[in-house]
Amino acid sequence: MSESVVELRDVFCVHRTNEGDAAAKPGAARHLAAAERILTEVGARNELARTRMGQATLRHADGDPAGARALLREALEIFEALGTLDGPPRVRAMLAELEDAR
Repeated sequence: MSESVVELRDVFCVHRTNEGDAAAKPGAARHLAAAERILTEVGARNELARTRMGQATLRHADGDPAGARALLREALEIFEALGTLDGPPRVRAMLAELEDAR
């Protein structure tokens, strides 16, 4: 297995383990940034869109709803371009929650 694949697997495992843990936010942000780099490098657009969703969640938790919305719009654009079935409804629901919080 290549180093990038191993690193990417570890990034997602760490992110999922730390979801909801406020003290883990800086670490999660670093891991998501690493995932973004790797996924962009290998052209894994569906996973990149999922990473954008995670980044949006962190942005919103950090009090940056505009940044979260921008990341979610990017994720939605990727999912729709790929024809992903489950991604767009999830992103739209997240966007709706952000709008409701205004």
